[in-house]
Amino acid sequence: MARILAVDDDLKAAARLAEILGGDGHEAMAATCAEALAVFGQQGPFDLAAIDLEGGPDLGGIELCRRLKAASYEYLPVMLFSTEGTVGERVTGLDAGADEYLMGTVDPQELLARVRALLRIRASHRQAADVAHIDLMTGIANRRALEAQIKSSFAMAQRHKAPFAVLSIDLDGLEKMNNSHGRDAGDEVRRVAASAIQGCLRATDGAFCVQGGEFVVIAPGADVDGAMLLGERIRRAIESSTVPWKETELHATASVGLAVIPHREITTPDRLLIEAGRALLAAKRAGRNCLMVHGDDDETAG
Repeated sequence: MARILAVDDDLKAAARLAEILGGDGHEAMAATCAEALAVFGQQGPFDLAAIDLEGGPDLGGIELCRRLKAASYEYLPVMLFSTEGTVGERVTGLDAGADEYLMGTVDPQELLARVRALLRIRASHRQAADVAHIDLMTGIANRRALEAQIKSSFAMAQRHKAPFAVLSIDLDGLEKMNNSHGRDAGDEVRRVAASAIQGCLRATDGAFCVQGGEFVVIAPGADVDGAMLLGERIRRAIESSTVPWKETELHATASVGLAVIPHREITTPDRLLIEAGRALLAAKRAGRNCLMVHGDDDETAG
């Protein structure tokens, strides 16, 4: 089932369009052009947007198409409708980013078929994006995936006034291990650490390899206490992991920094990452292999 945003200047007309678009079992939400961007940001994510240009070249609808495309961090199919208009007007709509521009009266069955076609294209985009969002060395999501996911998770937490935690994790002494045993050994330690991290997560959490031995975990719904427990599980799991290597065994430890919203100083996802990173640096200064919480540089956990 897809989530579709149906837009018209008239809310009743938008509701009729939403009813048609919901014919394949999709969840379709109606909005006017004036409120569509707000609905998109507050009620999203959406899988497709359909905008009725009310019988002619509606510059407001064209501009809305551009803005919806710009506001979406992944591929968003946009359909435009116009019962009248010229080829030039259709070109204007397509140049604005529309994936479909339907002119004249459209049969509901054809409309649903075109929706299915656009959703298949979206699915292909997402599959390609999934590959691009994987760190090939560790097999977990990468920085690019983190940048996309943390924005939507942060917005969701703010919308529902729910806690949201970020843990910044760094393997201690990885560069020294690389120098002593070679980078292949360091890479194997990274893979084992990534597996240990994933083994500690809830279904709603996410792990990301940022670079080298640096990882980030996002934990929607986790308050400070819950996130500290999660961070400690991760720290201990990495500490207890063993990496057989040639004629020896390698062991790693990790420092963990934690930041949580709601917090009066943290109003953006970038700031949340920054504060988790600062807490990580505090953990390093405190002797490594410990957990520190944002704003609490004098105490360690673990």
